[in-house]
Amino acid sequence: MKKMQRKTQIARIGMALITALSVSACLDPYYNRDLEKIGVERDLSGISSTDLCDAASYFTYDDSPTERQKAKRLLAEVHNRGDISRKDYNSTLTGDVELGMTDMAVVCAWGLPTVEEEYFISGGRKYTSWVWESGEFGMDRSKVEFINDRVVALDTDY
Repeated sequence: MKKMQRKTQIARIGMALITALSVSACLDPYYNRDLEKIGVERDLSGISSTDLCDAASYFTYDDSPTERQKAKRLLAEVHNRGDISRKDYNSTLTGDVELGMTDMAVVCAWGLPTVEEEYFISGGRKYTSWVWESGEFGMDRSKVEFINDRVVALDTDY
């Protein structure tokens, strides 16, 4: 009788642990089901480069080698399409944003911004400002500024 009670207790603990883990994955503020789907998609031809880059940025920061392989595969597809240069491809693998990068490369490195502003300045040039908010209450901010879709300034302590 005691053996049966012990097995039942172990089974309950196991079920509680599985439930807790699955609930915590759903409550992870950085978990994104759509980006997870893109990461395992076999045929990438029907997915826009912007979505591929957003998904790649999602996997780039994960420490797991299998997750980083997903990022490499997605970024390679964007590079093969000619949407980012080889230099930008290498930078995005490490999540780096650099002066002169294209807006597409920035999305590959950091994902889509939280806030975007765009207007035209003298000479018909397009000025764009992107802000990423993270951390508790969005207190951590990073800002990238573009002129004609090229990074001209970045501030990670904004």
